[in-house]
Amino acid sequence: MPIKVNYVQNSGNNIPDKFKLPEKKNPKLSTYAAHFIANAMVYHDFFLARIDDINFEYNSTVLLHMLTSDSLDNFHKGDYDKPIARARLDEDGLPNPSYEGVKGSEFWVVAMLRETVQDRFIYILDCFEGQPFLYSKKFAFPSELGRKRLRDEHPEVFKKLIGEDT
Repeated sequence: MPIKVNYVQNSGNNIPDKFKLPEKKNPKLSTYAAHFIANAMVYHDFFLARIDDINFEYNSTVLLHMLTSDSLDNFHKGDYDKPIARARLDEDGLPNPSYEGVKGSEFWVVAMLRETVQDRFIYILDCFEGQPFLYSKKFAFPSELGRKRLRDEHPEVFKKLIGEDT
């Protein structure tokens, strides 16, 4: 008795169903990634004004890590709890003091910190602007997809850090 095989059309090649690769699904953004993207959105203008700084991609990524760590630690704190602040803000609420601190640090230390942060984003590189390979990503600038995924996958983070109307 002949065996009946169902085929799937795939770029002109017939592949039996049992050998067809399962459709890839993007994993949900981690809580860290959600806070990172949200902080990048909050401080977008701050980073845009510094995009021409030497080593911008390194300095901005490390600063965003500091801001992300603060926002993760403070996310569930009450109004009367003392917030944790690794990133110092100026009187206008901008992270100028911390950016200058990171910028004045030894380059190799900042480069290693950036590498540690970027390794967390291997699976979501399309959530950031820049070329499609790792070392040219501009982690300070989430892509449209990154902003959409933040809104869809972590609405509580989006609402608290960005606001509903954005």
